[in-house]
Amino acid sequence: MINRNLSLAPLFTFIQPVRLNLRAGENGTKKLVEKYGEKLICVRYRHDEALGMRYKTVELIEESGYWEGGAPMLKAKMPASTDRFGVRIGYEETVIREKLRLY
Repeated sequence: MINRNLSLAPLFTFIQPVRLNLRAGENGTKKLVEKYGEKLICVRYRHDEALGMRYKTVELIEESGYWEGGAPMLKAKMPASTDRFGVRIGYEETVIREKLRLY
């Protein structure tokens, strides 16, 4: 017989991969939408095959308010193959240093 009253400790020692991610209002979230209302963002299902456990997690909005911050964060662009940038090479890495002197 499997003890279903296990602690959630195994979940937090190794976060299980998400098997299913549902947004609020999709099939499988109806009871949680009734429980949490507009605060519900999504529901995630995780499975621990080693323990034979399934975990249902929810993402909720705890607090909301107006934001008076600066400009939005921008993603850093990847350097093009022709861009130049600095590289630190250790003194003992003579082979790499000599190859780079050719360029």
